[in-house]
Amino acid sequence: MKTKNDIKNHEELFKYLKGHLCSLFSYKSRGETLQVNTMLSTVSDKFVSVFVKKLNNGNYIVSDGGFIDLGFYGVMPPDQDEEITSNVKNFLIEYYEVQFKEDNNILFYIKETPFNRLATEVFNMSEFIQGLVNSIHLEYRDKKVKEQQKRFKKQVNEFLRERFHKKVEFDYTYEDKIKFNASIVIKNNRYLIDYITGSNVNYYIKNLTETAVKFQMVNGAPYLHKISILNDETEGYVPTKVAPYIDFLKDKVKTRILPWKERDKLEKVISTI
Repeated sequence: MKTKNDIKNHEELFKYLKGHLCSLFSYKSRGETLQVNTMLSTVSDKFVSVFVKKLNNGNYIVSDGGFIDLGFYGVMPPDQDEEITSNVKNFLIEYYEVQFKEDNNILFYIKETPFNRLATEVFNMSEFIQGLVNSIHLEYRDKKVKEQQKRFKKQVNEFLRERFHKKVEFDYTYEDKIKFNASIVIKNNRYLIDYITGSNVNYYIKNLTETAVKFQMVNGAPYLHKISILNDETEGYVPTKVAPYIDFLKDKVKTRILPWKERDKLEKVISTI
């Protein structure tokens, strides 16, 4: 069995680690540091790399090489005010007993370990990196979804306010239980309006489905009408994938569909309902 004194170079070190961890598939020498590439991947479709460097005392430093902070995994490092990511990060740091240090304005996640635990700590560091990157990615994705929804809601609200003035009520709750983005009252007729958007097709379909459920819960009073304004300028609007859900809204739920690019037709849509 190899000991720390038997290992003469990075190739032998990699072979030793690979003999203990089948998830390793390649390596690269970076001066005194060995970059170990694993088969663990993140939700951002990047393989995890772990960096190993021998210290003068015979121990080893295992780290992320600063790759998280440098954005190598396709996500930006978490802000302190992002509560979910911060909580996950603190949990992972405590669970894997990882430390961090800053060098040349780059944050490194590190752990010092004796040789007899090196393989274990390389594996632990790879799991730590994967977990942290995934939490950052999911936080960023949710934040992006919320920002996109907020931006589209503001656009539509401004448009409706300009066209209908005091006739429009925003964040309208029907019968104190079903909330819609807006409601317009014209000549004793109430038009319930919901906005459909999504930063990707899955969120777009989710939004369509939620709107369909809400409109199905509305009773069939003759003075009550349903309109969905679709954001057809977002990445989530993929006609071939969202068409069945739009058709369901239109044909089964009896909702008038208005693409955002055709918003100037809204008055005409209302007058013909």
